[in-house]
Amino acid sequence: MIDTVPRIVGLSDLQRTGLQVLAAAVMQRLNARRLDLDSRAQSDASARRFAMLADNIPDIAWSCSAEGAFDFFNARWREYTGIDGPRAAEDWRPLVHPDDADAAFDAWYASAVSGNAFVTEFRMRHATGDWRWVLSRALPLRDDSGTIVRWFGTITEIDEVRRLSEQRDLLARELSHRIKNIFAVIGGLIALRARQVSDAGQLAEELGNTIRALGRANDYVRPLDGRKGRQMVGLLEELMAPYRSTGEGRVVIEGVDCPIGARAATPLALVFHELATNAAKYGALSNDSGTITLGITIDAPRGECHVRWRERGGPPVPQGERSEGFGSRLVKMSVEAQLNGRIERRWRPEGIEVELVIPRASLAD
Repeated sequence: MIDTVPRIVGLSDLQRTGLQVLAAAVMQRLNARRLDLDSRAQSDASARRFAMLADNIPDIAWSCSAEGAFDFFNARWREYTGIDGPRAAEDWRPLVHPDDADAAFDAWYASAVSGNAFVTEFRMRHATGDWRWVLSRALPLRDDSGTIVRWFGTITEIDEVRRLSEQRDLLARELSHRIKNIFAVIGGLIALRARQVSDAGQLAEELGNTIRALGRANDYVRPLDGRKGRQMVGLLEELMAPYRSTGEGRVVIEGVDCPIGARAATPLALVFHELATNAAKYGALSNDSGTITLGITIDAPRGECHVRWRERGGPPVPQGERSEGFGSRLVKMSVEAQLNGRIERRWRPEGIEVELVIPRASLAD
């Protein structure tokens, strides 16, 4: 076969057949090699496409063998954790919050044994050092016989969603608590008013006015109305608006301001609505010339807010001993039991004076 001149002439049939078989074998090897190279090139291109796709998703993506040896993490892993990917499951433990680690690893090992999907939530350490809530999910890849050959998983940060959900739950519990308190207050008002008033129409009117005052106070302090810096003066203006409309200067609110919170709204509304109602029936607002001054001062060293109610220009105030009626008991209960404060009344000839002393902590709660 190898010579300086052709030697095809003179070959026997067997030799020719042998050369043809040899040529076919060589071509088969060459074709197989070319197909193998093409397959490897396609596999490499597919792997590059997969890696590019995985690196551009916002979640952490990973894979591991059926035995739990982790061999792939996308670029998001290092961005999120600041470290290289772990090799084995236990290498993850420093990244999982101690309070969540046992439950998370128990769930993973259970899935590895059963072959069921892995889904769990836990707090994971961010590159900043913060613990953030994540949702981890993984599914097994099986061969034709059903045997697990690999696991593919993702980790999605859900910290903001989780915190918003907790805030909604807290708000729902707070609203439920406030609604129960309001129902309790209304039930007490009905029982106490019914003992004092025999006429159903008058009872309905007084209860309606009280409940409307509670509604105005609740609207003023509700957390979803967009108001910033809810203050004592603003609440008093809401509560006293129906009485200020009877004439210019009938109700004057002066002094410094004091922040108030949602829990303080109901007892404050009851106190000032009751004082204003009594003033309209018997005091400074029962004629055309009487006035009410509401003065607010702050005792910073004691952490107290002082509110002084002073009536002038109304009918003369009778002197002497007085029995404690429903209104006085309601005001006292609201100030002392609900606001942890104290109240002092002074019946002066020129008009009644009431001073409330309330801890600022009780108002801001």
